[in-house]
Amino acid sequence: MNLMRGVARHGEQLRAELASIHCFGGLRWMCLQSQIEGSEFERRAWFRNVPSSLTKEDIASWLGRVARVEKLLTKEDEKGGTRQVYAQFLSREDASQAVKALQGSSLKGLKVTAFLSLDQVEDFGAPSPLTSLVIDNLPWNIDQNAVKEILEDYGPVTKLSIKRVGPSTETGCSVVVELSSRKKMLRACDELDLASKLGTTIRVRRAG
Repeated sequence: MNLMRGVARHGEQLRAELASIHCFGGLRWMCLQSQIEGSEFERRAWFRNVPSSLTKEDIASWLGRVARVEKLLTKEDEKGGTRQVYAQFLSREDASQAVKALQGSSLKGLKVTAFLSLDQVEDFGAPSPLTSLVIDNLPWNIDQNAVKEILEDYGPVTKLSIKRVGPSTETGCSVVVELSSRKKMLRACDELDLASKLGTTIRVRRAG
């Protein structure tokens, strides 16, 4: 199977394949990253906690009010009553616009969460435990830019990986972040642990 075609359909497969490929050299990783950013994947977004009572046509109409939709897939959640929607838009700008407009919106009494698929694949690779930290209790729908803003006083972020827990905003997520030096990592842990960020109290600890 063509790697880029296959992983664009299967996020977890993408995560595993890219993590292994990254080990073989930075140049090859940079080439793959360039292919991802130029692929259909960058035009896709996830929407979760969408009511199951809506038909696929209803969902297409709902998304179409804020952006141009090309195609979409839906998947029922195990608990029932809600579903996940994976939509492909006509452009990356359309996808970003839809996420921005619909994140946190109410749909038949349910609060929808939304994020770009591209946010799930950038900056993969194994962070160094000597210069990495873990941030827990972040909002479920946080993206890479928000994480980098939290850490803007501690130098550039070298790598980061977002792990979302559960299907809705009732749960949170954790982020593993590699910084440019151990000194900056330790200072971030000391100063940010138990800080109030994005409406929640975050926990920050060393990864190693």
